[in-house]
Amino acid sequence: VRLSIIRGVEGDQPRYVYDTEPNAREIRLEWTDRDPQWGKTCYYYVRIEQQRPPGGYGALAWASPMWITLKH
Repeated sequence: VRLSIIRGVEGDQPRYVYDTEPNAREIRLEWTDRDPQWGKTCYYYVRIEQQRPPGGYGALAWASPMWITLKH
């Protein structure tokens, strides 16, 4: 299993801001953005890829994006 958090900032290209392969059936995660973009609108979403069986493909799942604007 691979779990990723992707962040997009306004018109910039989205990028992976967290990535792990815990090899566990269940995952509990608490994450804080260490580089928040103050005053800009960002979106975050979680993407999960299941382990690929031999000769097959892993299934993908992702959450709806969360749109956040940090203001002082």
